[in-house]
Amino acid sequence: MQDPTSLSLKVVKAPDSRLRIQCKQVKKFNPSLLDTLKEMVKLTQTFQDPEGVGLAATQVGLKESFFVARIHDSKNIPPPEPGQRSSRWKNYNKDFVAIINPKILSYSKATKTYFEGCLSVLNIWGQLKRHISIKVAYQDINGNQVTKTLKGIAAWIFQHEVDHLNGILFSDRVLEQKGRFYKFIGKDKTGTDMFEEITI
Repeated sequence: MQDPTSLSLKVVKAPDSRLRIQCKQVKKFNPSLLDTLKEMVKLTQTFQDPEGVGLAATQVGLKESFFVARIHDSKNIPPPEPGQRSSRWKNYNKDFVAIINPKILSYSKATKTYFEGCLSVLNIWGQLKRHISIKVAYQDINGNQVTKTLKGIAAWIFQHEVDHLNGILFSDRVLEQKGRFYKFIGKDKTGTDMFEEITI
């Protein structure tokens, strides 16, 4: 595993104002962008309990519209249920994809309440509703346009990361929906995650 101290990028933590940046479109697809994306993957992989599954440009203090995430065809794999944290990604693909200049073109009417956290808001979790299916467009690392429909975990991650690129944190969504917040307080003797409800 990569030593996080050896990386030049660091995860920005709330309430840092850089997390409120409105990102601009990427116009240059060059080696510098690729190097940044690779380092973001390495940085995300340093988070193991819980696992990191995505990281947006704002979370490392950058101002362009891109993120790295484990976005895969996963319509049969639902997002985590409330109370899950560490073991939720056990059977999910560990490969990262670079998502550049993402847009959400349409949303399903159906939503579901998910238990969500963030690498920039460690140990705080919340219950919020997200759309279970979305149609998206983005560019890959070569600038090629990609359009697809995402479901399950992939749709959930994509919505979370696009929020980041618009300066929105998951906690904003929880407050907007009048949802509940929880703090991770450790594990019990069986290794099961324990939480307590908190007010923010």
